[in-house]
Amino acid sequence: MTAEKPAQQTRAQATIDRITDAAIKVIARDGISRTTHRKIAEMAEVSLASITYHFATKEDILNESSRRLLTNYLHRFENAEARLAANNSKWANMEDLIAQVLTYAFGKFRTETMAWQEIMLEAGRSEESQALARDWHTTLFNIWHRISKHFQNDKPALNARSAIDLITGLIFILSPLKVSQTQVKDLFYGKKTLSNLQRATSAKPDTRNDIDLCDTPLSPKKIRTRGLILKAAISILTEHGASAVTHRSVAHASGLSNAVPIYHFKSIDGLLHEAQITLYKTARERYRKGMAGVNYEKLTVDQLVDLTNTIFIRETTEYGKANIAKLSVELESYRKPDLQMLFIGSSILEQDQAWHRLLTTLSPTTPPQMALFMQAQFIGKMIRLIATGTNTSDLITSREEFEWTLKAALSGSYWFD
Repeated sequence: MTAEKPAQQTRAQATIDRITDAAIKVIARDGISRTTHRKIAEMAEVSLASITYHFATKEDILNESSRRLLTNYLHRFENAEARLAANNSKWANMEDLIAQVLTYAFGKFRTETMAWQEIMLEAGRSEESQALARDWHTTLFNIWHRISKHFQNDKPALNARSAIDLITGLIFILSPLKVSQTQVKDLFYGKKTLSNLQRATSAKPDTRNDIDLCDTPLSPKKIRTRGLILKAAISILTEHGASAVTHRSVAHASGLSNAVPIYHFKSIDGLLHEAQITLYKTARERYRKGMAGVNYEKLTVDQLVDLTNTIFIRETTEYGKANIAKLSVELESYRKPDLQMLFIGSSILEQDQAWHRLLTTLSPTTPPQMALFMQAQFIGKMIRLIATGTNTSDLITSREEFEWTLKAALSGSYWFD
């Protein structure tokens, strides 16, 4: 009996490992809201009874899978730091290390990357997930702080934060574009620009046959009804993510019969598409108001730092939930190519062009990838603060971080060098 018990424990742990690994794959493929016991059982090739035996609820599976995934990431970064400590790495600087992290994120670890993005967005909605994300980011920062010291950076804490935010931002920006490892490296080193990617994508046929764009005039009643549906869809996006948006859930949230959302939006892609347009329009309007009155000819670095930090604090605090909803749609566009075209044309490219204009106004020789890097810093920092729970200390240091990265970008250098 004594010998049998360890064997049983080993088999049980092996089953748990299969279940959590399968859950990560399902989360990446379908999103957290569409993840179910049955889907996980099919992916793990175990019985449904086995799933419910080891995990009473879906939340239990998600929590364990999240811990497993985040712990694995920490182990990989700890291994990288150990190689640097032993002087046994091929990375000449942090630039090389970050480039490899990004290459892996869009290559061998793409599935894990998608699941990680879902977990970070979920942390912005759930207190339990937020606590997990907060602990993870604290440990992650400590690891990258040590990594930065190995490269003899003058300001290892700023370097560590900037590296984490840059990687996070680039992953969220580039994932919906389904970029290859080669494209990621080309963008990172400035060999290609986002405009190059946009032209390449625009050359492909537009396959959005089922997107229900309403080009015909609508009656006031239909306008009001569509408004109710869109408001409900955006609310669901904010609270549960894009994968939770269904005709039934929207009908329930809007107080309409199940047939009404189907009548106005035959496909969920069509509804998400219009929700995406609404979110982008409101975000663009906020940006334009924030930039109103800026004299580009007399713009100084300090003014741009203050302006960026002011907009950042507003977007992270006052509009944090709205940005979670927007990021959720962008992540869903990886799974739904019909949503991808709009994202490329209206969001990422517009922001890239705006940052390029600002940077080249201050320094005409600014390398092209720096516009992408500043956009990534903004988004990565925002995701980190929302996922971990915005606190005063993070908001206090954000201006210093933006000033440091912006001045380095204008000088044409990588701030983590």
